[in-house]
Amino acid sequence: MRAIAWLSRREVYAVAGVLLALVKYLIDRYVAAWYGVQWLPWHYWILPHEGSPLQVPDALRPMYLTLLWTSAPFALVGLTLTYLRLRAVGLHGGWVLLFFVPLLNVMLFLSLCLLPGRELAVAASAGARGWRRFVPRDERGSWWAGALLPAPIGVAFCLLGVYGFQQYGWGLFVGAPFAVGLLAPVIAGAHAPRTRGESLAVAGTALLMWGAGLLLLALEGALCLVMAAPIAAVLGFLGAVVGHMLQARPNRPSTEWLSLLVLLCVPALMGAEKRLTQPPLYAVSTAVEIDAPPEVVWRSVIAFPPLPEPTELPFRLGIAYPTEARIEGTGVGACRYCVFSTGAFVEPITVWDAPRLLRFRVVENPPTLVELSPYGHLPTPHAHGYFVAEQGEFRLTPLPNNRTRLVGTTWYRHNLYPAFYWRWWCDALIHQIHRRVLRHIKAQAEAHR
Repeated sequence: MRAIAWLSRREVYAVAGVLLALVKYLIDRYVAAWYGVQWLPWHYWILPHEGSPLQVPDALRPMYLTLLWTSAPFALVGLTLTYLRLRAVGLHGGWVLLFFVPLLNVMLFLSLCLLPGRELAVAASAGARGWRRFVPRDERGSWWAGALLPAPIGVAFCLLGVYGFQQYGWGLFVGAPFAVGLLAPVIAGAHAPRTRGESLAVAGTALLMWGAGLLLLALEGALCLVMAAPIAAVLGFLGAVVGHMLQARPNRPSTEWLSLLVLLCVPALMGAEKRLTQPPLYAVSTAVEIDAPPEVVWRSVIAFPPLPEPTELPFRLGIAYPTEARIEGTGVGACRYCVFSTGAFVEPITVWDAPRLLRFRVVENPPTLVELSPYGHLPTPHAHGYFVAEQGEFRLTPLPNNRTRLVGTTWYRHNLYPAFYWRWWCDALIHQIHRRVLRHIKAQAEAHR
């Protein structure tokens, strides 16, 4: 029992964690160098190759298998120490699963290094000191201070990330919501501990106030805020849990240190993201079957008349949508223009295999959306250059009874992180665009067969 109590101490946990991470990094760096790869600290979150973690190049598979094998003892020791530390601070052992979640595991480690154990809890001082002097003492006033004060901090993070570092990434969509969610209950509980429900409620209100501030200050549109809301809510909730644990304990110095550390980590993360490699290339394919032969469908593929006004909700809210397509010339070297509500995709033809395959590069991309804002047109940076279509194709396959299977594919990159989260949104919207175009081609071809 004495050994367990000793291993559960935060100074032991902190020193052991740092030493284990350092030794593990040195081993990984040596292993990667053996395979001709330079392994850097941020490669634990952003892999040194293009594509998802499930799309490992064949040449690098032996390296990753070796890294996985050497990580087993470190994972076992880390899980054990993290579980013991969680129990020591009074948290459920299930939080140990965050050990395997990139970035959140770092936040978990920092939190457990600063949270005091139950055995260290002492009576809080009755006199308010430091920043608490600026928080109203009455219950309602301190609650609203917790709901309102983190919002301008979140706005400042947005300005720093978008206009300072020119990044829409982990710092903005992970670090900032976590910080806002953490600060809200810490401020609300400045003079008296809050219940878990009160902490979660004040954190949720702070996140809403942050979003409202971005909207009212014309920094973001409503549609983009809705798209970012799920990930912000999850990270804000996790921050609120840590903030609740901090404000509920009378050992106050750890509150200031952890809150300050989280605030400093957000801009540090934004700065580190400037060194990111090129984002991965994704492909989205959508298919439709048409009651017309390929020769007829081909004519509607290379160019089609204006489409009717959209009825799909994303397009009505501002997402750019296709309106028509025209082409100049025939064969390889011809240029196709797929006109959207915000401009035209310029698409030089690279493969002209009538009536089977039309493939093209994309050399010019229009804005991705028109922001939904009370101020009308809002020139947000992410509407230009953060989503880039690079290539597309239409593939026609003949079916029995003079029918055709038409598959449209778009290859694209996006500069938004976490990449997996924004890929889900991008894929869903591209499928909507594909379906709008393919349905129109289907109607045109079947009307002229």
